[in-house]
Amino acid sequence: MVAFVGCVNFANGGKEVAEMCTEFARRRYIAVTSGCTAMSIAMYKDEEGKTPYEQYPGDFDAGCIVNVGSCVANAHISGAAIKIASIFARRDLRGNYEEIADYVYNRVGAVGIAWGAMSQKAAAIAMGFTRLGIPVIVGPHGSKYRRMLLGRADREEDWYTYDRRTGEQVYVGAVPEHLFVPWRPKKKQ
Repeated sequence: MVAFVGCVNFANGGKEVAEMCTEFARRRYIAVTSGCTAMSIAMYKDEEGKTPYEQYPGDFDAGCIVNVGSCVANAHISGAAIKIASIFARRDLRGNYEEIADYVYNRVGAVGIAWGAMSQKAAAIAMGFTRLGIPVIVGPHGSKYRRMLLGRADREEDWYTYDRRTGEQVYVGAVPEHLFVPWRPKKKQ
């Protein structure tokens, strides 16, 4: 499952995302879109004048492209990954986050692609994806978010943060490294 999220409001951004989305669908991935990215993909047309949504079915199945709705509907995408653990591994969802996240990380082939800018809500949802073990690839502007989670899992002191409401230091737990990765273009030689 490949989820395309965020806003692609820069030169060629919509075309690049539409090309990536159709390529993943052609290779039989489940391509899921939301928000501004979904609208940008709908504006791109192939040689026959068809949008990617007209080229591929809207089922949640291999080789399909699914538009889940607005940018805050990104949470439905992570919900689908959690449901996969519930359905296929028969894991109880209630009070079982650690086991669900472990199953998603090790068994569910999911990735998020945020090719353009993201709202604070979308960035928070992206960080939620990484807590489930789902990698998020951010586009050319992604390094500006400075949320790469590069701490080492074997160093517990790296995984404390401050709760802004109470000011208390809180352990947030380790996640696998390098799950929030900025795309960098290859340097021309």
